[in-house]
Amino acid sequence: MNGYAEVMVAFLLFSVIFAGMLIMSKMLAPKNPYKEKLDLYECGSPILKSEYMMDIKYYLLAIMFTLFDIEILFIIPWSVHARALGTVGFAEIVVFVVLLFAGYIYAYLKGALKWQ
Repeated sequence: MNGYAEVMVAFLLFSVIFAGMLIMSKMLAPKNPYKEKLDLYECGSPILKSEYMMDIKYYLLAIMFTLFDIEILFIIPWSVHARALGTVGFAEIVVFVVLLFAGYIYAYLKGALKWQ
């Protein structure tokens, strides 16, 4: 078998297993709906009335976390292959870090890092 056939067989096998798990969970799961169980919730607490406003600090914190998480996601593989990438790879990572640092400065100036 060539490489594509093996990947296709694995994909089909995983798809069948996944579909089987979904079907079995629908068939075997206990069904006991009640109002609290069917109610919507966010972050483990019930959603309040529409006049409730979530503080923007939580969203800014999530955006900052994502920003630095993506930074690590790209910098670690670059550092492993830094010598093979040469000067062009170094220039690309410098541009990447400068852009991320600009995002950090913007967030700092907007007060996203101040928790009051």
